[in-house]
Amino acid sequence: MVEKKKVKFGVNVTSSEKVDKERRYSEFKITCLPYPGCEFFKRWRDSSYSAEDLIFDWNQSFVDACLDLPLEMVTPEVGSLDWHNYKTWDLITLTQNYMKLILHYLREGHNGVLIHCISGWDRTPLFVSLLRLSLWADGAIHSSLNATEILYLTIAYDWFLFGHNLPDRLSRGEEIFFFCFYFLRYFSSEEFAIHRVPPSAGTPSSQERRNPVKHVTSVSPCQEAIPVPDRQHHGVPCSSAHLGSLDAEEDLVSPQRLQKLDAVRRTFQNVYSVVVGFQSERSAGGIGGLLNQLAEKVGIKQLGGTRV
Repeated sequence: MVEKKKVKFGVNVTSSEKVDKERRYSEFKITCLPYPGCEFFKRWRDSSYSAEDLIFDWNQSFVDACLDLPLEMVTPEVGSLDWHNYKTWDLITLTQNYMKLILHYLREGHNGVLIHCISGWDRTPLFVSLLRLSLWADGAIHSSLNATEILYLTIAYDWFLFGHNLPDRLSRGEEIFFFCFYFLRYFSSEEFAIHRVPPSAGTPSSQERRNPVKHVTSVSPCQEAIPVPDRQHHGVPCSSAHLGSLDAEEDLVSPQRLQKLDAVRRTFQNVYSVVVGFQSERSAGGIGGLLNQLAEKVGIKQLGGTRV
């Protein structure tokens, strides 16, 4: 979130690890990553679903959370990003750089990663879903699932079972759910792979190709768990599991990463356009219709089955 405290229904709600006076999180290395709330995604929708050059207004009076990256966690790779200028990044660059940081922690760390936001049903599933899809595309988890099956899993588990209220968000025009899968087109290059192949000399990164001037750098968390990537056993969702560290020495990045994420994105957009529609063109299908369409494709529910 972009605030240290938030008021909901007249009650002060806080992202407690950032403002906890009792130091109950003292054993954690906390990275604070301010990220626009779901309200900002109405601007994205109203901008004809174009996120490039769409920049959040950090000067609003309620914004008091700042990016905070622990110095001991600033490696040369992370430090190469100009975190001091994070307020100048558009929505695509901001999301790309936060995902680079999270993947870096997962790649180089030893104790796993916990991601959470203040409520856990908008920004949390956004980043957890992107992380799950990225690891799947690299062959690190869920290797037996195809594009439609991993899409069903991440929508049903990471989004809906953790409380994302799609009908409410759609009624407000806050399409953060749709943004998650739209963003995959900016997330498919090897620089986001968990096992990366060193880029050849003179080869620009995806960010350099879309913005040759900007660099990127700093951070804060959001609370949900996904299975520990494991070479021997590809786990199922477990609410108590953390994201485990991976051995970056083994397995080079799959050349199919782009194709796999593109297949997920296209499948999602085809179903979303039919069941939900865009902007004011809404059908009554909602969550149940969206999941039913995907369930039929993966063969776990027949047409006309029970409501989700």
